[in-house]
Amino acid sequence: MELKKQVVRGVVWTMVDRGGSMALQTLVSILLARLLAPSAFGLISMLTVFSLLSNVFVEGGFTQALIRKEHPTPKDYTSVFWMNVVMGVLMYLVLCGLSWPIARFYGQPELVRIAPLLFLTLPISSLWITHQTVLTKEFDFRTIAKISIVSFIVSGGAAVWMAFAGWGAWALAWQAVLMNATKAVLFWWWNRWRPSAGFSRGSLKELFGASSRFFLTELINQTFHNVSQMLVARFYSVTQTGYYSQSRRLKDLPSASLSVAIMNVTFPALSSLQNDHEKLREGSRKVISVMAFLLYPVMVGMLVTAPELFAVVLTDKWMPAVPYFQIFCLTTLTLPLTNVLQNVLKVCGRTQLILNIEIVRKTFAVVVIAVTLPISVQAVIWGQLLYMTVDMAINMFYASRLVVYPVAMQLRDVAPVALLTFVMWAGVEIVGVLTEPVLTLGWLLVVKIMTGTAIYIGGARLFRLTAWSETYGILRGLLKH
Repeated sequence: MELKKQVVRGVVWTMVDRGGSMALQTLVSILLARLLAPSAFGLISMLTVFSLLSNVFVEGGFTQALIRKEHPTPKDYTSVFWMNVVMGVLMYLVLCGLSWPIARFYGQPELVRIAPLLFLTLPISSLWITHQTVLTKEFDFRTIAKISIVSFIVSGGAAVWMAFAGWGAWALAWQAVLMNATKAVLFWWWNRWRPSAGFSRGSLKELFGASSRFFLTELINQTFHNVSQMLVARFYSVTQTGYYSQSRRLKDLPSASLSVAIMNVTFPALSSLQNDHEKLREGSRKVISVMAFLLYPVMVGMLVTAPELFAVVLTDKWMPAVPYFQIFCLTTLTLPLTNVLQNVLKVCGRTQLILNIEIVRKTFAVVVIAVTLPISVQAVIWGQLLYMTVDMAINMFYASRLVVYPVAMQLRDVAPVALLTFVMWAGVEIVGVLTEPVLTLGWLLVVKIMTGTAIYIGGARLFRLTAWSETYGILRGLLKH
């Protein structure tokens, strides 16, 4: 199958996966937010930080190394599988041993009882990571989509029932465990690959050069991505931590879903173009424009409707989280350039450069957190916006040198979408001010959404944006498939 057809099918099924998952996550998140107190989300987020960091050790960077390798052997896959399993069990035992110090660090004794359950996600996820890598390498995103959606249905349904029955934070812990357990069962059921080729140290040694840098880069990235949440949980109340963690999670529903959908497909696709910088640049430009076209209006739309959205959907108990959520929405506007250009660096094999860049910008992140943490939780989020803007600028600079993609050209690729999004923002604000005195919150939310949609889609068609043409082509391909 030609690469273009593989990419189209991959994008279609990954968008089905992420779209279906996002819809299910949104529904489950709304129900859980209405049923549980903010403190329950804050409590679980304290442990989630450690499980996310430990998962980097479980995966070890070998997934990306396998995807980037042109022709991985059966021994490569089998060796990585057993390495993942061993690390999953080891990290589980380590974290269980640290559960008491973690609880003391946060001042939350209940974490000692919840930790052994939540940390089960590590050994369970190690059973399906390699299976997913095999399917990704084969562009079989249809199977991945089915597994993901079924897993969300099972785990989400169980979590909502538990929350309704009064299980509190335990419902969130069980949701994470059941999600990974269902994925493990389905990946083994629907994927014919089995770890039968035998373990080979040579395979791991061959992959280690690239995987070690991917590992260190991801470890640094995850550490500093989650350190702010850990410190907020340490120095502020569990309720404020709940506002912070849930705001970030709700922001991630559309932004992370879209990013993962595009990045998961384009990384293996762009990897095949690693020796042709001209095609790599042109492919990256299209991905950036489409990602910006889809992401910007959604995130800015959520920002401008946040007061009504939280009041109507999540109830008044979540209203203090609105300012947090709005700033988080602004941070996502850096993602199209940051994520795609970082993939370009990975595709070019500049793993050492990526690692060096991570060290420099994470040092800057430490300074930002140290300055903002004593001020307020809101200041911490503003600091993240500053950091992500600098992060984007660094990626833009190095991409301009590696694949001759000038910064001015990068800005031109997103400028039309950014300008149209700003016009949409202004239009929605004006309509909101004019109609607020005569409409209920529910109807005001509906009017704002309809206004923003009309301005954005109408403007894209009127001015014939290139990003609109590219996106429309993808949507037509989705309908055909």
